[in-house]
Amino acid sequence: MGFHDLKDFLQRLKEEGELIEIEEELDPRYEIAAVLVKLGQQESPAALFKRVKGYDMPVAGNLLGSRKRLAIMFETTPENISEEYLKRKSRGIQPRLVSHAPVQEVIIKDNIDLASVLPILTFHDKDVGPYITQGLIFMKNPDTGANTVGVHRLQLKGKNRLGIQLVSRTSTEFFRRAEAKNRSLEIAIAIGVDPTLLLTAVTWFPFGDKLELAGGLGGSPLELAAGKTVGVDIPAHAMIVLEGEILPSVRETDGPFGESSGYYTTVQSPVVEIKAICHQKEPIFSVFKPWSIEDDLILDLSWTGEGFKKLKAEIPSLSALKLSWNASTALMSIKKSNEGEPRRALYLALMHNLYIKQAVVVDDDVDIYNPREVEWAIATRFQPHKDLVVIPGLEANPLDPSMEKGAIGSKLGIDATKPLGEEEKFRKIAPPLAAANKAGEILKKFSL
Repeated sequence: MGFHDLKDFLQRLKEEGELIEIEEELDPRYEIAAVLVKLGQQESPAALFKRVKGYDMPVAGNLLGSRKRLAIMFETTPENISEEYLKRKSRGIQPRLVSHAPVQEVIIKDNIDLASVLPILTFHDKDVGPYITQGLIFMKNPDTGANTVGVHRLQLKGKNRLGIQLVSRTSTEFFRRAEAKNRSLEIAIAIGVDPTLLLTAVTWFPFGDKLELAGGLGGSPLELAAGKTVGVDIPAHAMIVLEGEILPSVRETDGPFGESSGYYTTVQSPVVEIKAICHQKEPIFSVFKPWSIEDDLILDLSWTGEGFKKLKAEIPSLSALKLSWNASTALMSIKKSNEGEPRRALYLALMHNLYIKQAVVVDDDVDIYNPREVEWAIATRFQPHKDLVVIPGLEANPLDPSMEKGAIGSKLGIDATKPLGEEEKFRKIAPPLAAANKAGEILKKFSL
C-alpha cells in the first residue's frame, strides 16, 4: 500500500495520464513558475520539468492539483477520497528507524552552497528572490522530544542560510521553547517526498504525532533515519534533506514573496543555518506554486473531513461541507429543522478555524460544489438585513493583508436557506427523476 517515494508516485501518474514531461529548457527564475501558474488555474496534470537551466536536477510541480491524483494517492475513487482519508487518519502507525537511507547517498558538509546544488525557484515578479515552497520541516519539542512536521516558506538568504516563516502553532511553540533557553532548534528540511507524507505535513493536527499520522495515511510505517549532523530523524526516502538549526534571537526581513493569499507579504522571520545537504544520486526537486487550485484541493481534503466530523456532531442536519482556501470560505448544506440552525452552523464554522473568513449555509437541494448553484441560493434565498452575520475582533489569517494589527479581523456569515413552511415557493426547477436518470445514462456514453 502507498508509494515508495516521489519517483514511484510520478511513474504511476505517468501511467495514468496524469503527468506531463516538459523537455524544453526553462529558467528556474520565473519561467518554470509561469507554467505552473497556467496549470494551477484549474485541475490539470502534474508537471516534470526535465531540463532546468543551470542544473542537472529536474523540478516537479502541481503534484496534487486534481481530485483524480488525490484518489490515486489513496488507491480509491474521487467520490470516496474524504472517507478514505478519515479512515486512514484514525489508525496511526508508528514510524520505523532504518539503517540505510537512499536520501543519504550523497552528503555535503563542507563549502555548502544551496543555490549551486538546488534549482530553487523564483516565482513572481516582485519576489525578493528564490524560495523553497515544498520544504517539510521536521523538528522536536526541546522539552519533551515530541516530533512534528509542517510546510513553511523558506527564503534563500545566503550560501547556507534560509529565512523561515513559522505560522503553525506547534512549530511556533517548539521554537519559542528553544529560544527561551537561548538555544538553537535543530531541524531537517525534506524536499521531494511521497504524496501521503506531503499531505501529512499540511494537515491541521496541532500537537498531534504527525509521524504516526504519516504512517496511517500511507498505510505503512514511515521509514526514518538518524540525521548526520542534527538530532532529528529524517525521512529515508526523501529526494533531498537539508539539516540545520533555527538560530535563537535572530530575525531578518523575509519577503516580499507572493503568498497563497494571492498577495505579496513581507515579515520578520527567524533564520536557519544549514549544516548539511543530503540527497539521492538522482534527486527531483519538488515545489508548491502558491495561490493555485492545488492549495484548495489539498487543504480541502486535509481539513474538510475533520471539520465536517466536528460540525456534524454539533449540527446533525449538516449534509455537506466544502472549504475553499483561496477565498477563505466554508460552504455548508443542511436539512434544517428550525430557523436557528443555519445561524448556529455559521457561528460554529467561523469559529472552527482562524483561516475561515466567510461562511455560507444553504439547503440540501443546493450543490455546494457547483458555484452557480451557491450563487443562485444567495441571490434568491438571502436578504442582507436579516440573514447576514458579522463577528468582529477575532483572530484572523496572518496572511490576509486586510487584517488589523495583531492578526485581528472580522468574519461574516450568510444564511441562504429557504424559510421553513415555504417549500413550494422556493422549489428548485428540475425534470422528473426518471427523465433525469435516462439523460444521465445517455450522456455517460459521451463521458459527460
